[in-house]
Amino acid sequence: MSARSALKGWVTLPADHFPIVLHLSCPQHFHRLLTTVFNDGVVFQMMTSPPEVTKNQILLQMPSDLHLKYRKLIDRKKPLPYAYLLPKATKGYCGARPIVAYSTSRNSRLSRRLAVAVTQILSVTFPRQNVLPTVQHILELLWKTITEIPMNLELLIKQQDLAGFYNAVPHPRILEALHYTISQYMQQQGLEWTSDISVSIQNTDQLHSLFRGRWRRQAHRHVQFALQDLIPLTRWLLSTSYFSIGQQTFRQIQGASMGSQLAPALCSAVAI
Repeated sequence: MSARSALKGWVTLPADHFPIVLHLSCPQHFHRLLTTVFNDGVVFQMMTSPPEVTKNQILLQMPSDLHLKYRKLIDRKKPLPYAYLLPKATKGYCGARPIVAYSTSRNSRLSRRLAVAVTQILSVTFPRQNVLPTVQHILELLWKTITEIPMNLELLIKQQDLAGFYNAVPHPRILEALHYTISQYMQQQGLEWTSDISVSIQNTDQLHSLFRGRWRRQAHRHVQFALQDLIPLTRWLLSTSYFSIGQQTFRQIQGASMGSQLAPALCSAVAI
């Protein structure tokens, strides 16, 4: 019997946190998970328009000045992102992690380049050594804290799911954190909101390098952003976080989609 025949009738997907492990899910149970996760009404909203109609409406919601400047970073022919679930072993497979696959969607190039810009602004403004302690420092601090706690005090260790943090942050808080980060960057670099930054996107030693002004040679390896456009672009991407599941369209109304290239940079800005 072939593997395809043996797996017929099952939902097959990677295991949560273990992409090289195959997870098999009962179709009925998987459908219940889909219904529970995407119909929660807090993070996701079901839309009435089908994916193809929604896809054509998204650009109408983009401010005309941004569309004129960044239209080459949007591929009109590509579809909406699609979503799927990774059932969680830690919840007895009765809960699941929603993933929205943006890599082949129409906004993927814009999201990827904007993510590079935000990530580099964060790294310049808040150097790692000033924000993130070393593992040794964390362990030393943990040991110091534990040794100072009275022996008769009962401790409760709480695990925080950082991945779940992606869907927990309201959009206004994300935009506020991004505004603060860019403001700090401008203050440090002596820039104005009208200043341009150039981002290198080539796979060389200059990967993700950031510098002010415009790249002198016109090439696809660099992209320019005006600082004043970063927040409106992010606001537009967050407000148009539409995706499809089959022929049903949804929109993420809270947090940044796990699977979006921009989500890690935005959540890092909020965390910092």
